[in-house]
Order: sequence, then structure tokens, then C-alpha cells
Amino acid sequence: MIVGVTGHRPNRLKDAEMSALRASARSVLTALAEAAPGEAHRVVSPLAEGSDRILAEEAAALGWELYSPLPFSRADYEKDFKTAASKREFDELLSQAARVHELGGKRDTRSGRESAYTAVGRVVLDVSEVLVAIWDGEGEHGEGGTAQVVREARERGLPAIWIPSTPPHVPVLLAPTGTPRLPAEKLAAIAARFPKRPAAATEDRPQ
Repeated sequence: MIVGVTGHRPNRLKDAEMSALRASARSVLTALAEAAPGEAHRVVSPLAEGSDRILAEEAAALGWELYSPLPFSRADYEKDFKTAASKREFDELLSQAARVHELGGKRDTRSGRESAYTAVGRVVLDVSEVLVAIWDGEGEHGEGGTAQVVREARERGLPAIWIPSTPPHVPVLLAPTGTPRLPAEKLAAIAARFPKRPAAATEDRPQ
């Protein structure tokens, strides 16, 4: 099972109950592993601060392999992280990765940065079978954000497990809107483990 991740950075997780959010993340990963018994399990995370790292850390605790595509070179990407503690955390996670792919995006302009984040999100989707998103459910506010990654995942035929970024952090399944990429049996095994988002809720918030 190859699980791509996306989600908000710390500035948009201020209302989260972190212990409950982490517990929800681990329960989602455990359920996905149970949906694919006998398979190796890999998490695909760009290791941005916040959601990317939460999901990577919880996956590592479960013994999953880590693949980390990075939007910029490693040295450039570290400029995103303002504290020494954050840089140490990044370095520690990166040292655990079985594979690191530096995309080499440009960060000297806003459009360059946004294009790099869009590109790394698409790499995550290219190699994943399912997406897990820690997301507030709001619509797209710019290029390369969480809402865009969720939308594109579903359009590409991936199921998305949405963990709301506000309590109580109960995950729900967002079904693919495009032709499903997974075999029907595997998609059914995933769907059986998560409640589906009600149709009315789907209409309430933009995708």
C-alpha cells in the first residue's frame, strides 16, 4: 500500500488537538495497512512542517517505509524552516527515508514557489494509491495547496481519506471522481474501513 500525504502547515493547525489528531492519523494508516494485508507499506511525504511530518512520523512508528520527494533542493527547502528544531526534525526524518527525490524547484519568486509545491504534490499523486489529507475542508486559495492536491487526487481516481484539521478529527472517505486507479477489491477494502462523506456535506464546501 502506497499512501501519499498532504495537509496544512502549523499556522493552519492552531485549533487542532494534537494528541487526537495524531491518534486519528495513526488509526487511518493502520486501517489502510489492514486493507492491504501481506503488502509492504510506504508513505510518500514531502516533509513540510505540520501535516506532512505528523503523517510521516506516525507511519514510521508503524514500521512503514518513507519516500520523500522535495519541492526544492534540500538546502533550499530548509529555508522554509525557521527554527533549528524544525531543521533538526527535517534532517532526522530525511535520514530515515528509503528514497529522496529533490525536484529542484525555484523559490526566488512566489510563482516559482507555488509551481514547485504544485509539482511535488503531483509527484506524490503519481506514485500513490490513496491520499491522506489533514485539511480544513475549505476550497482552493492558490496554487499548490492542500485543497488542490485533494481535488486532483480524486480526479485521478484516487480515494482520499480526509482527516479534518479541527476536532474531533474523525476521518472520512472522499471517493474518486475520476476512473478509479485501484482494483475494485482493494478500493472496496479501503471503503469498508471509513465512513463516506455525506452527499449534503459534499455540496456545502467547494472542492
